[in-house]
Amino acid sequence: MASCGGDTKTAKDGHVHTAGDGHDHATEQVEKPAEKTTAKNRNEKGELVDASGHLITGCPGHKEMIGSQGDMCPKCEYMVMIPITWDITGVDTVRVTAVMC
Repeated sequence: MASCGGDTKTAKDGHVHTAGDGHDHATEQVEKPAEKTTAKNRNEKGELVDASGHLITGCPGHKEMIGSQGDMCPKCEYMVMIPITWDITGVDTVRVTAVMC
């Protein structure tokens, strides 16, 4: 990314572009959609959901560990499972289940 000119009006007025000078500015504007689209497996908050619409939770420190909301991650033993908002594409997940003693 490059910037032309300075922050003063004189510098901006004195900075003239000519065709072929090597740093022509783009003049095309691209329309952006008015609303953010959500993926099929995400809710409106961007949280990962299963086919039934239930939240999928995981450890924010160990992205591969998923389990029940509020459970502690068995890998680090201090992070709490929260709704997944991060990308898990290509991550081999391990489902954590509570063990009752």
